[in-house]
Amino acid sequence: MRRSGPGVLAFLLISLLLGCSSVAYRRIDKYHQLGFSERKIGNGLYYVWAVTDHDSVRYIYDKEFKLRRTAELTLESGFRYFVILTKKNHEQLFSDVDPAQLRLVFSGHIFRFLSSPEGVADSIDAVVAIRETDAATKGRLSQKARRALVRFTK
Repeated sequence: MRRSGPGVLAFLLISLLLGCSSVAYRRIDKYHQLGFSERKIGNGLYYVWAVTDHDSVRYIYDKEFKLRRTAELTLESGFRYFVILTKKNHEQLFSDVDPAQLRLVFSGHIFRFLSSPEGVADSIDAVVAIRETDAATKGRLSQKARRALVRFTK
């Protein structure tokens, strides 16, 4: 019988620890406290947030999960482009947002669908956002968004 060396044992232990520390891209619910969620706050207007933990490795996923879910919702709603609320674009694109809801921006972001990116400097292409977040989300995508993605990339 062949014995494993300390290097193999260390590799297995590190792999186990890294596997346990990953955050899955999934909706937050009563069984999962880490992931993403959203709330519709107006016509074509949503608030999206993600909870991935506070340690620096997992915090990176927070931005990726919010961007991914925003792109998913955009595609699911039949749009290809969206814009995220910023101080710079608030007056032009989000003047109809209730000021009380603006406090939500600190833990997530508010976004709106765009029928066209024309004239909107901060517009984001949902197809590009999906591609850019594939690694962090391990390619997970709702079926409805997947069908829309195929339609937009033909």
